[in-house]
Amino acid sequence: MTELDAIVIPEGFSVADSSTQEIKGRYLSIKNHQYLITDNQDQMPRYSSREFLYCKHICSSVLIYCSNESKVLLLRQFRYPCYYNANKLELENPERKGWIYEIIAGIVEKNETPESTAVREAQEEGNVIINIENLVNAHRAFTSPGMSNEEIYIFLYNLDKISNTFSETISTGLKSENENIRAKWLTYEEVRNLVKNKEIVDLKTIASLYSAKII
Repeated sequence: MTELDAIVIPEGFSVADSSTQEIKGRYLSIKNHQYLITDNQDQMPRYSSREFLYCKHICSSVLIYCSNESKVLLLRQFRYPCYYNANKLELENPERKGWIYEIIAGIVEKNETPESTAVREAQEEGNVIINIENLVNAHRAFTSPGMSNEEIYIFLYNLDKISNTFSETISTGLKSENENIRAKWLTYEEVRNLVKNKEIVDLKTIASLYSAKII
């Protein structure tokens, strides 16, 4: 046992894929894998199956903030699945529930690194130019490991000074990708109030704010 194995996995555990079914989409697929599990706690190997959402790309995100000025750059973006849930549950004003607060994020494209994706997305979505060398890698995590293989990098970027601050909300994102995004610099107090009132519901955003010790 090493310090990385605080909870020990079963001795002799192994997995062998048996069969796969797949429904393909543009960025995502639904896969159904059947696999054989073996470990020393079982008398016989056993078959299991798992249906999961397969993501073709790793994602990258970045929280841009300025500790000297106690401000955070957040986006508000329309996410149809969030609207769908609110509408299905017949919540009041489901359209508003579809517009969620997020940090900057995007898919790591071919010939990109997670770091270069964070730099590109910062300019596209946040109208901010950042230096790749000053990115802090806070986490690499699965977003929902029971349902999806999606992995995301979470970077932090602390600006010395906000040179292009905008007091009003601006529209950003790529129209070619049908991105509906609004960006704004918010004070730490404003962000903490959003968290307190459960207005920030995106996990990568919450994790990044904790990592930066903003909340």
